[in-house]
Amino acid sequence: MKDINIQIEKTLESIEKIEQAPVPHFFETRLKVRMEKQLLATNNNWLIVKKPVWVMASLAIFLCINIYVLSIHSTENTFAKHQTQQPATIENFAKDYQLSSGSFQY
Repeated sequence: MKDINIQIEKTLESIEKIEQAPVPHFFETRLKVRMEKQLLATNNNWLIVKKPVWVMASLAIFLCINIYVLSIHSTENTFAKHQTQQPATIENFAKDYQLSSGSFQY
C-alpha cells in the first residue's frame, strides 16, 4: 500500500513540474484555415468526375445507347406496320383461341 502511495505522489509531483509546450506563431490561425479547407472540400465533392474528358465520354456513351434503343424501337414499328392485319371478327377471335365458331350462344 505504501508503494502505491509513493508512486502516486511521485506522479503528481512530476505532473506539477510539466510546463506548457511552446506554440509556433499563428498556429491557431493556420489550423483553423486548414480545417475550413478540409470541411469545404468534403462538402463540394458531390461531383466525382471533374475532368471534361470523362464528362464528354459519358455523354457520348449515353448518346450511343439512346440511338441504339431508338433504332430498335423504330424497326419494331416498321415490322408491325408491314404485317397484314386481319379485321377483328368473332371468327378470327375463335380461331386465335382455338374455339369453334358454333359454340357461341347469343
